[in-house]
Amino acid sequence: TLTLIISAGDSFFAYEHVLNSLQRLGRDSLLTLDLRDVLTQSPRSRGPRLSIPNYIASLDRIDLSWVLTDAEKETMGDAYLSYDPHDPACFPSASLLAASSLDEAQVACIKLALTTRMSIIQGPPGTGKTYVGVRIVQLLRAILDRSPDDVSGPILCVCFTYHALDQFLEALLAVGMTKIARVGARSKSEALQELSLHNLRLRHNNDRGNRDYGR
Repeated sequence: TLTLIISAGDSFFAYEHVLNSLQRLGRDSLLTLDLRDVLTQSPRSRGPRLSIPNYIASLDRIDLSWVLTDAEKETMGDAYLSYDPHDPACFPSASLLAASSLDEAQVACIKLALTTRMSIIQGPPGTGKTYVGVRIVQLLRAILDRSPDDVSGPILCVCFTYHALDQFLEALLAVGMTKIARVGARSKSEALQELSLHNLRLRHNNDRGNRDYGR
């Protein structure tokens, strides 16, 4: 039996449906959420190393140039950014640092995201959390596009506020990631209006209706 204790300043009922859904997730579910090996082990412990994510385990090589901008690719020179994901020790941190505009802490964040099943990135405002988060999502999308169908799929981005969600999705749009469905209301972003789940459904139904009418 898994018991989850949460201390929150907000009303419990705001989390009730999410917690009930987590309780219903079992090993036979399409979505299995078993993070016991991650949550109960410190990265500095002497036990077994935390396992790499499933969507990475199926790949023989990962090329970090997938996360570079076009300008960075033009100036990367002879930097070698391909590595074996099953050997995190060979992660090319120095090469990525030299080839990109990322700083050392941001490169460490990318390495953490690719070498553990769960990673936490923290920092005060203005330290580039959104910037490195967008780079990580870009890289994960490239990895998932190259993974088998049974481990590939969409990426879920969850933010604490609607404003933060809009900012993050706008940043993804700015780097060319347009296959986005924004779930939820209260968006003040003009750029995301056509990407709301409501409008995407309307467009899909209209397109399907036009095809049926054409028959």
